[in-house]
Amino acid sequence: YGAYGLAPCVYGTRHSGGWRCRTGAGSKFRRQGFRLFKNGGIILATTFGIIVAQPLWVKLAKHIGKKNVYIIDTVFHGCTFLAWALTAERLGMPGALILSVLIGVGNPGWVMLGFSMVTDVAGDGKAGLFSSVWIAADKIGFALGRTLLIGLILSGFRLASIKAVAGAAQSDTAIMGIKAAFAFVPAALYFLGAIMFFLWGPETSEP
Repeated sequence: YGAYGLAPCVYGTRHSGGWRCRTGAGSKFRRQGFRLFKNGGIILATTFGIIVAQPLWVKLAKHIGKKNVYIIDTVFHGCTFLAWALTAERLGMPGALILSVLIGVGNPGWVMLGFSMVTDVAGDGKAGLFSSVWIAADKIGFALGRTLLIGLILSGFRLASIKAVAGAAQSDTAIMGIKAAFAFVPAALYFLGAIMFFLWGPETSEP
């Protein structure tokens, strides 16, 4: 969702004091085709990164431990979102695909190892209970983050939803809101989580 949400920062360009899609004033068919290509390309690139990185994170965890890999991947994932927000406007489509792959690479490490460490922390007979709490908290946080937090940020930065649907120009303030909602705030939460887990996270067994 971060890569998809930051897409306007890549495909938008300054025009008459605002931002608009780079498709120009072509036909509706061309504009829709371009949106399908760019959004589909971002999703495919991110998925490719996820698939390729899964066995690599597992292998690395066997050498340096789950906790260390979890922290490394959390920081790496946060850095990829910052890199997108700070560089994507200048890199265009090729850069967007590369950044999407990197975002995908950073995704599976902390996701897989997070679930894997639940059994290490829970101990015998309690893994099911801990997993249920983990999943419930994850879903609640996912829902609140996507709706409440992002909605408040975008509203605070005066993003015009009608213009977004129509692909019309957005103000610089709105673009900064998109970056804050999908890059700066998530990256800050990633870094905060990594620090907390480094300080108080328990040591776990090898995979």
